[in-house]
Amino acid sequence: MVVKTIRECGSLLLESVEVFDVYEGEAVAGWKKSIALACRYRAKDRTLTDEEVNRVHAVLVEEARTRLGAELRA
Repeated sequence: MVVKTIRECGSLLLESVEVFDVYEGEAVAGWKKSIALACRYRAKDRTLTDEEVNRVHAVLVEEARTRLGAELRA
């Protein structure tokens, strides 16, 4: 569900998104899970700048918060 949501709201620069770790334990409250995602960004016609990637990534994070109630862990 998380990957599907990220793909749905991703831009054309989002090439792939994969879950690479899921953690459930003492460091995570009750019914929650910590899910680590690998997002790959690419443009076919140019090299992306950090600013472009950071902007797209911020939108994906906000969409995950809004749609799924996700939180970033520090």
